[in-house]
Amino acid sequence: MAARAGGRLSMAGGLTELVHDGDRLLIGTGAAEPRDLLAELVGETARERRNLELIQVTTGSSGLVRQAAAAGHRVLSPAGGHEPEVAALPSSMMQLARDITSGALRIDGVLFSGVEAGDDVAPALCVDIVPAAFEVARFRAVEYNRRLPDLRVRPLLPRSACDLERRSEHPLPELAPAPVGPAAKAIGEYVADLIPDGAAIEVGVGRSLAGLAPALIERGRRLSVHSGLISDWTRSLVEEGVADRPLDCAGAASVVTATAMGTAEFYRWLHRNDDILAVDSYHAHDPAHLAALPRFIAVNAASRVDCSGQVGVARRDAARRGIGGLLDFSVAGSYAGGSIIAVESVDGRGDSRIVASLADVQLPSQLVTHVVTEHGVARLAGRTWEQRCREMTAVAHPDHRAELRRATEPR
Repeated sequence: MAARAGGRLSMAGGLTELVHDGDRLLIGTGAAEPRDLLAELVGETARERRNLELIQVTTGSSGLVRQAAAAGHRVLSPAGGHEPEVAALPSSMMQLARDITSGALRIDGVLFSGVEAGDDVAPALCVDIVPAAFEVARFRAVEYNRRLPDLRVRPLLPRSACDLERRSEHPLPELAPAPVGPAAKAIGEYVADLIPDGAAIEVGVGRSLAGLAPALIERGRRLSVHSGLISDWTRSLVEEGVADRPLDCAGAASVVTATAMGTAEFYRWLHRNDDILAVDSYHAHDPAHLAALPRFIAVNAASRVDCSGQVGVARRDAARRGIGGLLDFSVAGSYAGGSIIAVESVDGRGDSRIVASLADVQLPSQLVTHVVTEHGVARLAGRTWEQRCREMTAVAHPDHRAELRRATEPR
């Protein structure tokens, strides 16, 4: 065994001594991916250990997890992905946290990035399910990247429980804002009109949502943000005085999130910013907590929506579909101020994203109150199936409306 220093493995200790055959490991994600630890895992450790299973909320930051899959190890993601070697774990983020805590989803080790906070570690930029895994794992490995911003984080994790520490100084991966095209601009304006002053909003990921922040700024809304992921759009809302309503659950912060990823300027803005609080999935994704927030509204993007309001994916992507935070936020929004799905009416091939029915469903229609395209707003709450079909057909691309009417008319 490697020598221990102050209760932790010394810097010379390695992952190979901690990892066993058949272990299931949680890996930090996005901008908080622990690249040195992961490179060590994918290198020597993965060659010497068999049948490892790696869980990462979203894959793709460095490609190292995919290398582990190529070496014969299994990779799972609750958010799904486009990589064929990544298997979707069909759990919401809140379900995932509970499954980890209960032992239904065994976690043997956790590898994550953090910032030193005295006797504790702050899992900066990616909190979500890291604390749940940290609590139950057999071993814990942390990488201190000097480039990580120092965020206010809840909960902090005890350094004394960490078995391996590494230090690094890698540039953080960046996520550039999506361009605001004509469709995204129109969608943003329609969605902004559905969001009243004083609301707490969640905003998902997708280019159809790129126009929302500018539209909220233009309307001078006064809001708070309680989301699973924040990026440069959040900075715009805070700096323009839109996201300025402190949340009771967050002290002085007007923005609560589980993860953050954006540009280099965004990371610098996050550093010691009292407007931001990063929390775990038990707080960020708890539908009961979210529904109790003032006028909570969930806004998410979709690949496909059918005429009843069900959200899904194209059949060719069905095996890789994930759920992530979509279910948690939509449940809360449907019980509170609204659950809005934004979708451009056609995809890049000109196929309609509004379809008659879906075989592969991520979100049931009962959890969707509005569907917004660049052609308008379909209001689904309290509507019959026939009324929903009429609403959805009206916001489909004009070239596809006649076909949708034929496919959904009563027989």
